[in-house]
Amino acid sequence: MVDLFVVGGGPSGISCAVEAKRLGFSVLLAEKENIGGTIKYARKIENFPPFTGVSGKELSQKFADFFSESHIEYIPIEVIEINFQNETFLAMLQNGRKVEAKSVYLATGQEDFIPSEYSSFAHLIKTPKCILDSKIHSKEILIYGGGDVAFDVALSLADLQCYLTVACRSKIKAKDLLQKEAEVKGIEILENFFVQNIQEKGNKKKVVLKKRKKSIELLCDEVVFAVGKKPSLPEINLPFNFKEFTTSTIRKLNKIGIFCGGDLIRGRNRNVGIAVGDGIAAAFNINLFLKGKGK
Repeated sequence: MVDLFVVGGGPSGISCAVEAKRLGFSVLLAEKENIGGTIKYARKIENFPPFTGVSGKELSQKFADFFSESHIEYIPIEVIEINFQNETFLAMLQNGRKVEAKSVYLATGQEDFIPSEYSSFAHLIKTPKCILDSKIHSKEILIYGGGDVAFDVALSLADLQCYLTVACRSKIKAKDLLQKEAEVKGIEILENFFVQNIQEKGNKKKVVLKKRKKSIELLCDEVVFAVGKKPSLPEINLPFNFKEFTTSTIRKLNKIGIFCGGDLIRGRNRNVGIAVGDGIAAAFNINLFLKGKGK
């Protein structure tokens, strides 16, 4: 049995794991993808001093190197279920392995999702993560969404000589800095349009965009939806149910030994610095929790 089982190997999970080890606890970390987290998909990190201007890929690698130097045991597998029984935790991993722990830190982040209203043509849509993993070049792509993620993805694809259109069903909400850079890159921006339909047309996709009584059709190679994220969590079986990470819920979780932080609980306020702070603060609270249990 370990003192702390960390689920998620991004900045928050890494920060918590390393600090908990420094405090003298046995730590095990599980990450289903690459150590370093989804910040690797960010084109540029501007708000994490002193690393302003660094690419997401570079910063992700710095976190991976930092974790590697800690020599904390790492399991490259997905955690599918966590059960609370007899005041301890039993985690079930995808490969059948079981992990017993006195406390758990959830740093599983968020995942892209496609709203159910688009389910009839969801198979023709890609998420930001999927399109960036494909390393696509010189293609015509429609990005649907008007926030920072949509524009960051668009700029990343523009760097790969793709031809971009960004469409949004309302006013653009992305930071001015991103909008100005998109204009410089020649990215077409369509405000107040919503996707009415997507169909395959040969090796292309025909997208119907509608704005009040006006409709336009676009032919493109790929359609990417960057319209929202939701918490990414394994199945968790506890003495109580919860749907959101409210302040009162987090307190209840902490009392039994579950701590959480980073993008998982931050909603739209996703930030590397906040994630790191959450992880370190959680390690301090885990220290108090475990000492209270007589560790």
